Amino acid sequence: MKPNPLVRSIIRGLAPGGNLAAELERLGDYPVRRRREARAICKGLVKLASRPGQEKLFASRLTAFLRLFYLVQGRSAYEVLHYEGRPLLIAILDSRIETASGSEAEALLSLLAVLADPVYASRKGTKRIIEAARRPFVPDAPQWFEILGKFAEQHPFGKHVFTSLSRPLPEGGIVLALLHSANRAAELSNLENHPFDSLEGHE
Repeated sequence: MKPNPLVRSIIRGLAPGGNLAAELERLGDYPVRRRREARAICKGLVKLASRPGQEKLFASRLTAFLRLFYLVQGRSAYEVLHYEGRPLLIAILDSRIETASGSEAEALLSLLAVLADPVYASRKGTKRIIEAARRPFVPDAPQWFEILGKFAEQHPFGKHVFTSLSRPLPEGGIVLALLHSANRAAELSNLENHPFDSLEGHE
């Protein structure tokens, strides 16, 4: 079988002393089309979860993998990442969110953004987003605008997120991100009940 550039880059990047981010950067916006490419991503996530290493190394590698989720162009690759990759992301989130800080916390916010994307939407992923907002997880991080903003468009769990975060409203900057997303959803007629349409929301 002919060597696959993406699979080869993942193997090299996860080897001792390897730099996954640099390896994948060389490929540019490489389209993930094949099942074996998606499976290589999943195997890489399993390896990352079992051997996280130092905070910065873990964050760099996780961020590099997350970018690949947005480069999927083939149905077979998408199915692998949706049904196998997404649960792996949730498992990584569950195992790291309690103690995450710094660059690792930033990487987990990027992970939440993938889970919020309509393409990878699921009940379990949405539940983790709501829980992270309630925690609150890095409440003043600007990434919350991206995360919650994805629920403003046509999203299978948009109504659930806005309802779940309406009472009580989240803390810190998350509440501003929620307001921004809710206003956008209302403009697009994707919102029945505005989460700020309450006494608390008008304070």
